[in-house]
Amino acid sequence: MQERFVELESCIRTTVALLDADLPHLTAGEWKTLQLLSKALKPFEDATAVASGENYATASLIIIIVNGLNDVCSKLLNSTDILQDNILKNTIEKLQQSLLNRLGDVENNILAKATFLDPRFKDAAFKNKIAAENVKRQLTNLVANMFHSTGNELLINNQATGSESDTQELTFSFWDSFDQRVSKHKPKGTASSRALLEINRYLEEGIISRKSDPL
Repeated sequence: MQERFVELESCIRTTVALLDADLPHLTAGEWKTLQLLSKALKPFEDATAVASGENYATASLIIIIVNGLNDVCSKLLNSTDILQDNILKNTIEKLQQSLLNRLGDVENNILAKATFLDPRFKDAAFKNKIAAENVKRQLTNLVANMFHSTGNELLINNQATGSESDTQELTFSFWDSFDQRVSKHKPKGTASSRALLEINRYLEEGIISRKSDPL
């Protein structure tokens, strides 16, 4: 509504001047304040639209949005036009403080994993490189546990298969020779080293366009 009001400034000025009514008039300074405020709030409107979109994987976008809005606020507070207008300055400061109070450190919560695993962002989304390394370590541990669990499951299945072959009647399958080779195959390295290798391979791949479908 405010943006539309600013767009229609000339029409509103003309209409108010022609009306025979005692209506409040905006000064030139107030019109300028509205124009700047409209521009300042536009990134917040865009962020709201993106975060509310049903066609987006929004969890991984939160860090991007919050960091981006914080940067916008910092740039605005360094603008001469903003600094000279107390209303605008106070508004931007309160918006920036609200981001911190409401959302806190978004790079150190569960959303960080979602962002790290989004091929559009990976570790490039993090301003805090220590936070990015922490997420990488957490994901490496999760992958290592998965490898470890998978290895134990295969071992149990192989042992069960061996026990059954000792007690059951002999059967034949074209899978027999392959299954025997698989049972003897052991991946190189520990679960942790393999997990770290997988994470590094993921990071070494190029980051896809932010407009692409991450799924």
